[in-house]
Amino acid sequence: MLENSGLIDTLSPRPRGVVFDYGNTLIPFGQREMDLIGAALIRFLLAEIDGAEPDRTRAALAQTMSRLHRQRVETDRESDPRDVIRLTFETLGAEVDETRHVDAGVEVILDAFVAAVKKAEGVEGVLGELRERGYRLGLLSNYSLSAAITQSLDRLGLTTWFDDVLISADLGLVKPHPDLFRAAASRLGLETTEVLFVGDNPRADIAGAAAVGMRTAHITEHLSGTYFFDDPDENEAEIRPDLVLSRLTLLTGGNHDG
Repeated sequence: MLENSGLIDTLSPRPRGVVFDYGNTLIPFGQREMDLIGAALIRFLLAEIDGAEPDRTRAALAQTMSRLHRQRVETDRESDPRDVIRLTFETLGAEVDETRHVDAGVEVILDAFVAAVKKAEGVEGVLGELRERGYRLGLLSNYSLSAAITQSLDRLGLTTWFDDVLISADLGLVKPHPDLFRAAASRLGLETTEVLFVGDNPRADIAGAAAVGMRTAHITEHLSGTYFFDDPDENEAEIRPDLVLSRLTLLTGGNHDG
C-alpha cells in the first residue's frame, strides 16, 4: 500500500467518488443535538401559545416528531418541516398562523440546528486528502430543511470541500430511496458503481447505497443515530458493508486533527 494509505485503498477497482452522509458521519448528531433543537422549539411554543404548559407542550412536540418520523420510514417520503409547528399547535388545541407561527417556528429549527452541530474530529483532513487524490466528493443527507444543512456546512467551513450537496428535502424523498443515491452519483458525473458511500445507518445508508451498486463504508464512530422516537430495530439491515470505519480518519489513513 501507499504510505499513509487508508481503507479506501483496499478497494479494487478504485472508486472515483466518495459520497458522505452528514449526521453521525461528518458531524455527531444524536440525542444531545435533538434535545437542543427541541428545547428551542419548546421555548418558542411556550412564548406563542397562551396558557401552554411545559410538560404538555413537550409531550405534544414528541408526539408530532414521532408521527412525522413514522411517516418518513413507512413511505420514504420527506416530511415538511412546517408540519412540525402545525401539528404541534393542533395537538395543543391552539390556532396557528402561517407567518407568525409556522414560518417563525421553522426559523427556530434552522437556527437551533446550525448552532447545535459541530464537525467530527479529523473531517477536514480526510476531505482534503481525498480531494488531493482526485476523488469527487458529495454529501447526501436526510433532513427536512435544506437550509439547516447548507448553513451548518458554511458555518463549519465544510462547504468548499464538496463538488455537490444533495439533501432529502430537495427531492422530497429520504434514504434508502434509490433515486437519492442515483441522483447523488449523477450530480458528480459518475455511475453508482464508481462511488463509495460512507454512512452510519445500516438501513438508510448502507443498504440503500448497496441497492444501486455503490460500495459502502459503515462508520461506527459516533452515536447510533437512534433517537427517542425510533423503533430500535428499524435501522437494521441484512447487508455487509465493504468497509467498517471505527474512526473517519481510517478511510484515508492519516492522523488528521481538528
